[in-house]
Parts: sequence; structure tokens; C-alpha cells
Amino acid sequence: MNPMDLKTLCGPDGFYPDNIWDLIVGQDPERRRVDRAIKGIVVANSRYDAVFSLLQNTLVCAGGGRESDCFVICGPSGIGKSTVLDTFERQYGGPFKTKKGDLRPVLRVNTPPRPDLGSFYSAMLEKMGAGDLVSRNVNGMMSAVRAQLKIQQTRVLILDEFTHVVEDKTEYFTKKVVRELKGFISERVCDVVCVGTEKMIQIPDLYEQIQRRQGEGELVLLAFDYQNDEDRQEWLDWMADVGALLPIPPADPLNGQRVAKQFHFASNGLPNSVMKLLLLASLYAMEMGDDQLRQEHFWQGFESGGSLFARRLSDRKLDWTIRNPFDEPKTKRRRRVRVIQTDSAPDVSDASYLSGSPSKRNVSFSK
Repeated sequence: MNPMDLKTLCGPDGFYPDNIWDLIVGQDPERRRVDRAIKGIVVANSRYDAVFSLLQNTLVCAGGGRESDCFVICGPSGIGKSTVLDTFERQYGGPFKTKKGDLRPVLRVNTPPRPDLGSFYSAMLEKMGAGDLVSRNVNGMMSAVRAQLKIQQTRVLILDEFTHVVEDKTEYFTKKVVRELKGFISERVCDVVCVGTEKMIQIPDLYEQIQRRQGEGELVLLAFDYQNDEDRQEWLDWMADVGALLPIPPADPLNGQRVAKQFHFASNGLPNSVMKLLLLASLYAMEMGDDQLRQEHFWQGFESGGSLFARRLSDRKLDWTIRNPFDEPKTKRRRRVRVIQTDSAPDVSDASYLSGSPSKRNVSFSK
């Protein structure tokens, strides 16, 4: 048994790989087990079902010669938008290989940061497996995107991180993008779902288009409100389900009134933040050799999380003064020295351990 030598992760060019942290995690079987187990935890609630149903109904109703629709799904970062999109894309995105070629009923594209129309269309072509059609000719790429959407029989186009269109660009550019989306809708190419933060409501043209076509074409996701009886009960139920699935069990039930309220305060009512805190706490407990999660582990997880749990006051300002709601340990403990067998350098091209195994349960995010 030898200590892990991080130098074995360094490439011949002298640089470490971009995913060095994931490789470090993968070097340690215990850490890898805990990391994968927590990242694979998914727990359903009514909001998840509502969003998934909206996407599913959009897919079923799309096409058939009817006029296309546009929808908006928005909410704060950490609410769980990407997780439900992951599930939906994994189930319906394909590509499904047929004799006529690859079909993608659902196309999910991440909007590039500080996008222009060129990068916008490039991202779509790359996601459709048509990267050879990317060029400097924006109009040519626009035509190629429309053609590929029809060839691949795409029924629903999901534009994730669409807030970049509002936050990173001018109003003039935002209107240009909205006009492009209106073209997709009026030409009945496919239905469009835009996903991002609440700032997307600032897109007036898109908002009017949704109101005109759908009446209620937006779904706004909010954090759990602990002062609301229904939200509080759902939070308690969700915490209980999560606690039952943790690889290192909590000493006290997570749905106990005090613990549940502590986690709500720490996460600001955002389920993804709870899962990040639990991951950090579990890794710390593992390093200390503890077989149960206690207040000191939660406290340390919050401390090491840093900006993960800071409150956003504005676009560019975070409130770092949020106090740690968990009980600070009275004495400092030394982390145990752990050794890992590393007979050879890992194959950095093999990142199969990075994705957790699919769960039969659904991820939760708040009302």
C-alpha cells in the first residue's frame, strides 16, 4: 500500500488534465463510492412531475401540421432545471439510428456564454452531429440548422442556459435571437423550450409571443419556502427520502425539525445545494473514519463549500456573511492518514466512473 502519487496524473507535456479532481476521486475507491452514490440520488416531488409532464406533452403534441409553440422554464440556479433536462434528454434525445439516418426527437443545446448568432448556430450544428457544416457564413449555418432539424425529425428544441442571451448581450441582440425563434415557430419547424433563470422574463418579445400562442407558456420554479405549510411538509418529506439513500447514514433524521431547518437555511431552500453540502459532509466523515453523519460533518461541509452557499444579492455581488447554521465542533480533529494502492498511472481517457448509475427515482427541485 502506497500513498497516491499525484504526479502520475501529469501528462508528458507537463500539464495536468482538466478533470484532475474527478481523477483524484476515482483513485480512491471509498471516495469514488461515496461521490457516485450521492450524485446518483434522485427523489421525486410534484414540481418535478409538472416540468417533466410539460416537456413530455410538448413532445407528444409537436408536429402533425399544427402551429408550433414556445415555452419558458425558469428558476434560480440550483433549483434542479438541468437535472430534469438530463432525464428528459436521456429518455427521448437519441440519436436513434434508422435506415434513413440518425433521428433526434429532442435536441437540447447549451447556449454559449456571450453568444452571437454564429456561435449560437454552431452549437446547434455540433449537437446535431453536423459539425462539418459549421462555417463563418451565418446565413448558411441558419439554413443548415433548419434543414437538419427537419432531416433529424426534431420535434422539441430545448435551449438551456438561455439566460446568456439576456445577461451577456445587448437588447438588440436579444431581439435578433427572439426573431430567429419566431421563425422556427411560424415555419412549424419544431416547438421551442427556453430554460434559464428568472431573468428570461425580461425578454419582452419572447414573453408576448408565448402569451399570444399559449396563454400560460411559462413555468417558474421557486425555492422551498419554509414559512409555507405545504412547502415545509414537502421539504421534510424530501429530506427524509434523501437521508434514507445516503451511503453514510445520518445520526439524526434529516427530516427532524431542527436538522431540516438548518439545511433549509444553509441551502436557501435549493435542493441541489443540499446535495452538494451532503457530498462535502460525507467525504469529510469518510476521511475522519466516521460511520454516521453528524453536526460536525455538516458544519465542515458548509465551511468548505464557500461560495456554494453564499446568497446572491445581485448579478455581481454575493453575501459572504451568512452564518454556518450547524453546530461547530468543540475540538479540532485530525484527519486520518489514508493510503491507496496505485500500481500504475490511471488511464485519463477512461472517465466512465464520472457518471453515476441511473436511478429509478426522480430528482427533486422545489416549488
